[in-house]
Amino acid sequence: MASFLSKEWVTCLVETLNNNLEYSRAARDFEARILLEVLPTGAFSQVRCLYLDLADGKCRKANVIEDASSVEADYTFSGTYAKWIRIVTGKMDMNQAVFSGEFGLRAEMGKKRELWSNYLRAIYMLGDCMTRVPTDL
Repeated sequence: MASFLSKEWVTCLVETLNNNLEYSRAARDFEARILLEVLPTGAFSQVRCLYLDLADGKCRKANVIEDASSVEADYTFSGTYAKWIRIVTGKMDMNQAVFSGEFGLRAEMGKKRELWSNYLRAIYMLGDCMTRVPTDL
């Protein structure tokens, strides 16, 4: 098991995404730079972000960063550490988190429209793949 957002955890997430047939199908023509922003809560005291470069059902690159402004992202999903742990443990899915207001989503309006019109399943499967990474909480 690896700690959430550790190098080992991110490596395992990339492998899970790249080997998951359902994610691959859902994201087959989806190309985006996504930032998963983890906001402080409780003992988690600093902002950390996971940058994902996704294309054609695969993850080309993944990095944990501390400064969200250091990368360009098409979509930024933002939530507290406690809410991300709910995703990782399967208690909430990514779409549910955004639609319920538990997560923020920052993107240009056209990009949001494209995401919700064409790639809801891809975002759902991204969160589902996160649940498949053995995580030490």
